[in-house]
Amino acid sequence: MSPPTITIRAHAKINLDLRVLGPRLDGYHELRTVYQTIALHDVIECVPREGPLAIECDAAGVPLDGSNLVWRAADALWRALRRRTPARDVLIRLQKNIPLQAGLGGGSADAAATLMALSRLWKVPVRPAQLTDVAATLGADVPFFLAGGTALGLGRGDEVYPLADLPRHWIVLLVPGFGVSTADAFSWYDSERDLSHGASAREPQHVPGPWPSRAAQMINDLEPAIARHHPEIDHMRIALRRAGALAAAMSGSGSAVFGLFQKRADALAAVDGLSGSGWRVLLTESLDRGEYARRSRPAVRRQVA
Repeated sequence: MSPPTITIRAHAKINLDLRVLGPRLDGYHELRTVYQTIALHDVIECVPREGPLAIECDAAGVPLDGSNLVWRAADALWRALRRRTPARDVLIRLQKNIPLQAGLGGGSADAAATLMALSRLWKVPVRPAQLTDVAATLGADVPFFLAGGTALGLGRGDEVYPLADLPRHWIVLLVPGFGVSTADAFSWYDSERDLSHGASAREPQHVPGPWPSRAAQMINDLEPAIARHHPEIDHMRIALRRAGALAAAMSGSGSAVFGLFQKRADALAAVDGLSGSGWRVLLTESLDRGEYARRSRPAVRRQVA
């Protein structure tokens, strides 16, 4: 019997809060953020086959070489196994559903899912802490995607601590026709820092209900600077609030803006109302840690030789 094919979902995230605390000596920024996994996901399939590592993806704009985080994840895990040759004998098929450069963590989610899938395929004898160490070398938020749910991110965002899970909320995402690179987002923030903390800074938004966390106030420190370069960010946030969202904010470094709804019917009504706005409108939901673990568990499919 041939080795199995491993399929896994790579779920996106939103940032329920994102504060930039200042520059670090290593060139990054000190952050305090609240991550939240959502149901929107990519699908990754790891297919054993002889030959060099390869990636297939039919989505435009996705690199298929070593600049792709999926490739880097496979290579990092391969090297963690102390194998001296380049990673090989696997084809990774990537089905992209998470918009690119939208602040939804698609690349990082794909990297974490690749680590989990290849750990299963290669029968890697690593402890979870070791996998987290490998994940941290790939990107600041990659370690978060190994556990999901609601979590506090400190440092560069790579120091992850679980929080009480946000109760299930329906989420409407608005995705404009432009993306924002992380490098541009922080460059704009740094050049406009005084303005970002001035009169145009966002007001706190509190999620009603029994959720005990006070870490999330739906403030994104990057949002004002990015909105000055892309005023559509503000238009989308206001449109979601007018459509009935309990809270609305830009996710991560943008360009997607999300709105939270407690009732699916209200979220569906907002989707209907926002359709035809010129923005891509997506309906999804929050995932707690237990549901995230269930939905992102690698699936094994045996192939008959």
